[in-house]
Amino acid sequence: MDNLFHIFKVSLDEARKIAESPDRVHIHDFEELIVGIEGELEHFIDFKAERLVSPLISFVTKGKVHGVKPFVKQQ
Repeated sequence: MDNLFHIFKVSLDEARKIAESPDRVHIHDFEELIVGIEGELEHFIDFKAERLVSPLISFVTKGKVHGVKPFVKQQ
């Protein structure tokens, strides 16, 4: 890893792709900080799912099995 951190912005189209993905559970070899400024998501971590409403912050330690499912409102 060359950078100390990387920021990803999830667009509405990307949120839809993530929500429709059949295999959302995964593991990272790095720490992850999820910051939500708008909307809602379901975060599955430690074998427990929890619905989070923005504003939100969720920290995932390296090697944890987790998954995120955004809830996309129809416009």
